[in-house]
Amino acid sequence: MKKLIFSTALLTIIPLMLAGCTIDNNLGHSKPTATSKQSNVSSSSASSTSSSNSVRASSIWNKSKDNQLANFMVSFGNAMKQSYTQCTPQRNTTYAGMHYPDDFSQNKTAFNDKQLSAGWTSNGSDKYDVNVVAIYEDTNGGSTIGGRIYLFTIQDGAPIVYYTEQNQGMPDGLTHFEETKNVDLSDAFKEIVDNQHSNTSSSSNQSKADNKASNSLTFNEGMEILRQSIYKDYLQESPQLVSNDKQKLVISSLSGAKGINYFTLTLEDNNQVKIHAEMGSIQGGPRNQFNATDNIPEYQTVKRLNS
Repeated sequence: MKKLIFSTALLTIIPLMLAGCTIDNNLGHSKPTATSKQSNVSSSSASSTSSSNSVRASSIWNKSKDNQLANFMVSFGNAMKQSYTQCTPQRNTTYAGMHYPDDFSQNKTAFNDKQLSAGWTSNGSDKYDVNVVAIYEDTNGGSTIGGRIYLFTIQDGAPIVYYTEQNQGMPDGLTHFEETKNVDLSDAFKEIVDNQHSNTSSSSNQSKADNKASNSLTFNEGMEILRQSIYKDYLQESPQLVSNDKQKLVISSLSGAKGINYFTLTLEDNNQVKIHAEMGSIQGGPRNQFNATDNIPEYQTVKRLNS
């Protein structure tokens, strides 16, 4: 009788033990499944991050932006009485024996007196301390003096234009670039870079741009605006159109034997026109602050005449 009771108890316990083993095995196999899901999520996240970085880089600079800058540099060169050539890895600079962008590989370039890594990047991606997206040079007719090189760069996410007129070696063995003081040039580059981020802007903003383009300033209107501005007494001799690029009109007027005044009229919102006056030389070179001795401001914003 005792044997029968023991056998019955044993038969009851064994299925429970087997059931316990089955449950434990199932729990044990669930961990790799969870790990696999985690691995897939991590892989997806890494892929998403890589894709995001690629989109962000391409949004900073692309072929469309490059073309916009090329068009601006034509107008800029005309206004400055200079001739600029675009330089690329396929066509390096030649001014004063410098060969950019190839020379960046030598790591002998200083920016605002600080030696930094620099290099060419066609989409503005953050590869170096200074990421160069475009280069333009004016060789001054092939001379070793009087020319300059402009670097259009992205540094710490910000658009910065550097230039050099260095035409001989320096004691430190570096080529020194400085941030440009030409407001028109730096502002234009910043605007081009910023516009790249607005590809998804609203149709209302596009409509505003279209309306502006259809109502561009003309030379005659620009002259009439200047005649009624604080600069009317400085339209002395032979005023002429320097450039007319969509919303920006540049008019020059001779001043004295070698001087020349430049007036940049920019069409802004609400039918306002911003005038920027500068002084220069018929021999070229950078422009200077407009008639500081006469206390005439560099800027004036006026209402458009036909508004």
